Amino acid sequence: MPLSRGAVIRPDCFSHVVDAETPTFQPSEEQRVLIDRLRWLALRACLKGNENLERACFLLAGKKNETFERYGLLFFGALRKHSRHGLAFHRPGAKSLAPDEVWVLRLLERANDSAMLSRMVAWHIEKPAQRWFRFLAAGLSRLA
Repeated sequence: MPLSRGAVIRPDCFSHVVDAETPTFQPSEEQRVLIDRLRWLALRACLKGNENLERACFLLAGKKNETFERYGLLFFGALRKHSRHGLAFHRPGAKSLAPDEVWVLRLLERANDSAMLSRMVAWHIEKPAQRWFRFLAAGLSRLA
C-alpha cells in the first residue's frame, strides 16, 4: 500500500501512519526544542517494558531529584497503554506537528491550572489512569 505524501512512519508501539498535521499551530523555537525532546522520549518509551503506573508514580513522588527523562519515559509509556485513541508522534526533527504533539505541548503549558489539566487529561486518558497522568504532566511541566 503506497503512503500518501507527508505520511510519517511510527514505531509499532504508536500509530503507524498519520496524515493529519496541525498547520494552524505555529510553535515557538522553545516549543520546537521541547517537542523534539518529547519525541525522543516517546521513541525510547517504546523500548521499555510496561511499568506498574501507580507504583512508579509513588516512587517518583518520594524522590526530590527526579529527572525530566524519568518523568517523560513513564509519561509516554503510560500514554501508550492508557490513551483512549492511540498516540501519533512524528519522528524527531520533523518540521510538522501531529495533533497529539500539540495536545502534549498544551497539556504541559496548562499543567499549573488544575481544572484545565483535569479536562485535558479526561479527554485523552482512560479513567483509572487519569490521577497519575495529572501527576506526571505536572512533573514534566515543572522540569521542562
